[in-house]
Amino acid sequence: MIVQAKVRLYIPCPGCTEGSWRVDQLSPGQSTSWTCESCRNECDILRVDANFFKVALNGRKDTPVVVTLRSDTEPAITMRLNAWKYSHSQKDSPEEYKEHQRYFYDEHTCPSNWVKYVEEISVGKDKDPHGIFGFVSVEDGTLVDSKYGGGMVVKKS
Repeated sequence: MIVQAKVRLYIPCPGCTEGSWRVDQLSPGQSTSWTCESCRNECDILRVDANFFKVALNGRKDTPVVVTLRSDTEPAITMRLNAWKYSHSQKDSPEEYKEHQRYFYDEHTCPSNWVKYVEEISVGKDKDPHGIFGFVSVEDGTLVDSKYGGGMVVKKS
């Protein structure tokens, strides 16, 4: 049997070295930005040649936010989600960011895509119920130890 070995290249996060990002898809001269899921810092990555990469933190960082949603049911269900304001959105005005979040939650995505560990959300026979929860607000948050263990949660500022 003949097999072909594949090399996968990963860049460690220059901010915390805990996170890493796969870079073998970049061609020499190609660059990208990447945000570490551990420390939430964004860095710029340039593949210089086959063996070398230039990696630098760019000063942008994801920040925690709390998103509030409300169902269209009676009685209404209010849900608060811990989320991230991504580094590419940091310069958005509060009005722009709120509108982007409203579009995302009200129109772009199904609740099954953002409610972790939910197997399915259905309304009657509708297995893709866009609009069952409507966007209410997004607020800055801070990270605190979770009283439930297993990580951090966002607490309203």
